[in-house]
Amino acid sequence: MCLIITGKSAKVRSTLLNTHGLLSDIFTSNPDGIGFMYGTAKGLKVTKTLPKNLGDATAFIQRLPNDDREIAIHFRWTTHGKTDMVNCHPYDVIPGYVAMMHNGILHTGNDADKAKSDTWHFINDYLTSPVTEHPALVHNEKFLDMVADFIGDNRFVFMDGEGRMSHVNHDQGIEHDGLWFSNTYALSLIHISEP
Repeated sequence: MCLIITGKSAKVRSTLLNTHGLLSDIFTSNPDGIGFMYGTAKGLKVTKTLPKNLGDATAFIQRLPNDDREIAIHFRWTTHGKTDMVNCHPYDVIPGYVAMMHNGILHTGNDADKAKSDTWHFINDYLTSPVTEHPALVHNEKFLDMVADFIGDNRFVFMDGEGRMSHVNHDQGIEHDGLWFSNTYALSLIHISEP
């Protein structure tokens, strides 16, 4: 299953690069794309890659800003749709302003277009229209609670162009050393990797 990590960029970067075996274990379990998002003075920055090996994944992580801005990074394991850049997270909800990452398998599926992921379909079927009309919805607790009720045991992370981040089903993930991990298996990887 995919993995999302959120927190301060320098902390995410150092944890992934300096915790022995962690990036290797995460990449081995989630080899189908890596993407990150963070706010800049010019709006939301989204960067994605389809690494061919651990060296490519490491080089991509080294591109994370080494500062205190909030960042979200996603490691993909394909469950629906093709393994390509279109299905690599994060996804635009409002291009250049709001993006989203997903961890889990949505009951809404991808029957209308099997080449696209369940996340792609969910954004296009349920999120694009209301969020485009009201971008602040991605930070509205009642809206996020409604989304959480609908998606069950899935996790979403939204970010806007100012770098403000919102989690859906935050409590289904786990916090460790200032970072949030979208599922608990990541914590066992960290404990295994720590001396």
